[in-house]
Amino acid sequence: MSSLKNPLKIVKKLPRNIYFSILRSNAVNKKYVAAAVCLCVLFLHVFNCFAKAGKQEVIITASSAIVVDLKKNKIAYSRNIHIKRAPASTLKILTALVALERLGPDAIVEVSHNASLTEPSKIWLKPGEKYRSIDLIKAVLISSANDASVALAEAVAGSESQFAKIMNKKARSLGAKHSNFINASGLPAKNQYSTVYDLYRITRAALKNPVIYQIMKKKKTVIQSSDGRSIDLVNHNKLLFKKSYPLVLVKTGYTKSARHCYSGIAYAKNKEYAIVILRSSKPWTDIDNLLKLIKAR
Repeated sequence: MSSLKNPLKIVKKLPRNIYFSILRSNAVNKKYVAAAVCLCVLFLHVFNCFAKAGKQEVIITASSAIVVDLKKNKIAYSRNIHIKRAPASTLKILTALVALERLGPDAIVEVSHNASLTEPSKIWLKPGEKYRSIDLIKAVLISSANDASVALAEAVAGSESQFAKIMNKKARSLGAKHSNFINASGLPAKNQYSTVYDLYRITRAALKNPVIYQIMKKKKTVIQSSDGRSIDLVNHNKLLFKKSYPLVLVKTGYTKSARHCYSGIAYAKNKEYAIVILRSSKPWTDIDNLLKLIKAR
């Protein structure tokens, strides 16, 4: 407002050729010209503020991120969506999908010595124990159990390396063409990578399966071996415990090299948005900020 009282100050900040043209003008009073210019500047400033308000900026720590409106099949937010990065345990969504399609829910899976030795996170399966395939799939999706992932992989393909070949074939069939999977768990492996775009394609397909959808909604559950040993499973998805709306179903992941990763879908009324982030230092803050973006749309 102070600049409106002395509009010549603004005029003097204009490009020199325009400024001297105004000074040489005898058609109108210089102060009225300056006032008109000042009003134009004010109008542009107000317009720009509204434009910024309509186009909400999102601050996240993730190196790669994507938000996709699944109803409109339209990308709502993107950052480095085709850059290849380590996926950590987010790839277990594909592990679960392939295992469910190949084994069904009721196959009996015997835990091998090799599977029992898998590095954490794990549910400490014991060699020789037998579980229904659906229970091990629950352990993979809810508790991110690496040992359950390997047990399923061996049941499907005989070995984890052969299972990875099936994973890659399935991923390509879903449109995930810039990924390469080496294992079923997401533990660090040379030449294992994916992109947020590919993980969105995989996650969308997996959550269309009603069995996987219902499993990922569970906060807690219990599985049991054939000899009666019970194992409690608690979901790693903190949003299931923090908020009931929107419903956000996700698979989390973390390794030291991959950092925090996250792949899931947010369900709100008639809206469905896929959200994937890779290499984040503050994953839950990132997800919260991306959910605010969705809410504003």
